[in-house]
Amino acid sequence: MKSYNYFIAMISLFLVASCGLKSVSTLKVGADGDKVFARAEKKFEQGDYDRALAAYSTYIDDYPNQALAPAALLKIGAIHSAMGHYEKARQAYQTLVKNYPGSPYAPDAMVDILVTYYQEGLYSEVIKGSYDVPENLTPSDYLIRKYVVMGDAFLGLDAKMDAVDAFFRAYKRSEAAENEGITLKLRNALERLTPDEIAALLDRTREDEIRAFIEFQLCRNILRDGKKDEGLGALTRFIQLYARHPLAKEAEKIKEALTSSAYTINLVGCLMPTSGKYESYGLRAQMGFDLAYNTLVETDSETDLRIVYRDTESDPEKTREAVRELAELGVCAIIGPVGTVEEAAQEAQLRGVPIMTLTGKEGITRMGDFVFRNFMTREMQVKSVVSYAFEVLGLNNFAILYPEEQYGQDLMNLFWDEVNAYGGEIVGVESYTLENTDFAVPIKKLIGMYYPVIQEPDVVVDKTDYLKKEPADTEAQSPVMDFDAVFIPDSCEKVGLILPQLSFYDVGDVYLLGTNLWHTDKLIRMAGNAAHGTVIPDGFFGGSKRTEVQRFVRDFIATFNETPGFIEAIGYDSAMMIFQVVREKPISYSTFRDRLLEIKDFEGVTGVTSVDETGDVWKELYLLNADGNGFKELSQ
Repeated sequence: MKSYNYFIAMISLFLVASCGLKSVSTLKVGADGDKVFARAEKKFEQGDYDRALAAYSTYIDDYPNQALAPAALLKIGAIHSAMGHYEKARQAYQTLVKNYPGSPYAPDAMVDILVTYYQEGLYSEVIKGSYDVPENLTPSDYLIRKYVVMGDAFLGLDAKMDAVDAFFRAYKRSEAAENEGITLKLRNALERLTPDEIAALLDRTREDEIRAFIEFQLCRNILRDGKKDEGLGALTRFIQLYARHPLAKEAEKIKEALTSSAYTINLVGCLMPTSGKYESYGLRAQMGFDLAYNTLVETDSETDLRIVYRDTESDPEKTREAVRELAELGVCAIIGPVGTVEEAAQEAQLRGVPIMTLTGKEGITRMGDFVFRNFMTREMQVKSVVSYAFEVLGLNNFAILYPEEQYGQDLMNLFWDEVNAYGGEIVGVESYTLENTDFAVPIKKLIGMYYPVIQEPDVVVDKTDYLKKEPADTEAQSPVMDFDAVFIPDSCEKVGLILPQLSFYDVGDVYLLGTNLWHTDKLIRMAGNAAHGTVIPDGFFGGSKRTEVQRFVRDFIATFNETPGFIEAIGYDSAMMIFQVVREKPISYSTFRDRLLEIKDFEGVTGVTSVDETGDVWKELYLLNADGNGFKELSQ
């Protein structure tokens, strides 16, 4: 006979595995069998399994009709199984199932029969016997045990695909507390599959929760073959697809380990097009970056921060190559580029390196959780102007005059939606072609008569269709000024022609709302006093009275002997945000990313800036007024 220590261990293991086994200590038995069953239980608890077996057997022989007879048979089977007497164990379980089919212990016994076959190495018998265990057993614990032992048996028969399927079935029925052990078995089985078997399994599996296990193994296989870049791509895709799956955190850790070996907290990459078609923008942004570094050194002479520069050459493939080089050098973050941002973002996301892009391209931060953007967007401009119109000026009725091209249409729709959100009204909308230099017709249409706002349907195809109505006789009409402001989303060249014509047709005493494209001296020269009443948003205004802006402009002129604009300012702010995080000394790329996401109310020269949960920013833009003498900042 096996030693008692081994015997006790086997019994304990069985009891853990038999999750359906009921406690019997609180159940009542008949008076005649009470002492016998109690003696058997006591011996079992004391580890005296020989006497326990004898007592349980006596109970069965003498009191087969008592309530605890099935429990006694289950204990008899467990003891025999632990002693290696598998045939005797099966006899006990089979008796239980046959004589007491309605007992809550019968499902346990059915599964334990399979366990005895498995313990003997009779794997085919396990599979054959499993079909006798009904699928409608409740609770699901029994089915979980059934599929686990089936999976083990299939592995014993080297039927790996069938084993994976059985473990999948167990996993789907398991609760969180049971998942760890089943997940381990499932993953071990998946590791045994060939690449072709993995592909076939993935092709036939539809449930995302299960597909995640297969795709994760696919990632591991790619990395095991030494294909680091392909593996990083697979991991990145996995994390994006299965962000809420239990394996997502493990995937992130693997990716972090692959990418962070060279991570250096005091090394920052600057990625700019200093040659090629985006050269002028890149050089201007890099000037702002350089000034930020100079400012850091002046305020902290002991800083050990180092900068690595790479030229994208305004070329997509050169950009990817530059990001790879910076990642291999171990930069903690990348600033830039201007232009070819999608290629840079894809490569940085692949390698898990935080990148602060400088672009107005919509949706760039959706490329991944390591992709950030610091720039002024169209949405920011519209929200700033409309907010000022309602909350400061107290306006309510608006007209829109826009060019028939994508930029104008996008801004028109954004403005209309924002006015609706405030509860205001759009009382007139007119467009003009790109070839227009005479704007008399659309202006006359705006002021010729009142155009009531028609109730919009649930789905709007073209908002402007609701307000386009020809007046009966525009020449005979007197101007009808039923709007407080007109929004014109166009360049200064066109607006410089439109504003004097608005003045000519007596469209006075209304505010003129625009975009940052109006913020040029050319508008002042073309429109003169007709620009009175303008409200222009912009991300930077060098004439601001804000202390940080005055300091930036002074230092920039002293360093480069020229006046900075928005691109230089956004390069400066982006660098200062990155430097702020560097000073906090995050220990990894993911920690660096998390610190960037925590930036709120950053006092930048491009406005107070906060990073949202997507990696994008929100800025409090400058609002400007233009008149014959230049631009001045409006109080908000």
